[in-house]
Amino acid sequence: MCCWARLDTFPQWLRQGLALGRQIVFERSGAKRRGRSGNLYCGWDRAHRTAAWQGTLNYLRGGMTMRSWLPFSLMVAATLSLTSSSVARPANPPASATENAQVIEVVAKKYEFDPSPIRVKQGARVRLKIKATDHTHGFSIRLSPDGADPDAAPGLVFSSPQDCQKIEKGDTVTVEFVAQIPGTYAIRCCVHCGWDHRAMKGQLVVEP
Repeated sequence: MCCWARLDTFPQWLRQGLALGRQIVFERSGAKRRGRSGNLYCGWDRAHRTAAWQGTLNYLRGGMTMRSWLPFSLMVAATLSLTSSSVARPANPPASATENAQVIEVVAKKYEFDPSPIRVKQGARVRLKIKATDHTHGFSIRLSPDGADPDAAPGLVFSSPQDCQKIEKGDTVTVEFVAQIPGTYAIRCCVHCGWDHRAMKGQLVVEP
């Protein structure tokens, strides 16, 4: 049974291939078309369907006339063009956004961040390059300033999701964000680094 096979559900290239394949087969054999040749593929009898598919195979293998080759080649070229244009390409950040970032080097060591406080201007794009010099440390910064409503929008907008950034001894981690809302933001070490780990804190101050 083939009651599912409506022509309008076939891909366009296959519908055209079937139509042209049938035409080629019937022209070569001189046979008359039989069955209902409407939109229902299952309305064709078995011989009709076999001829159509055989014609499609011959058509795709190159057994077609020059007259039928031109529209088919144009169709393939158009399909490939549309496909290639619709493929998503990774978006590169504007060069200006990267070049205009304020770069600040921060040292993480027992049991402090240096410098602290870190001062930036509201609206500035900031890139912190944090290096652990003596031990494995962590870097975590609050998204909202001290005293802000917990439900308020974040005051720091990061270029990638932020969590605890683990920094191995001698390594450097980069954190980039836009400072949108003035205030003081708490920084802390989020990886246990010794007896005074809980006291290892810092501040980022966004000035209006």
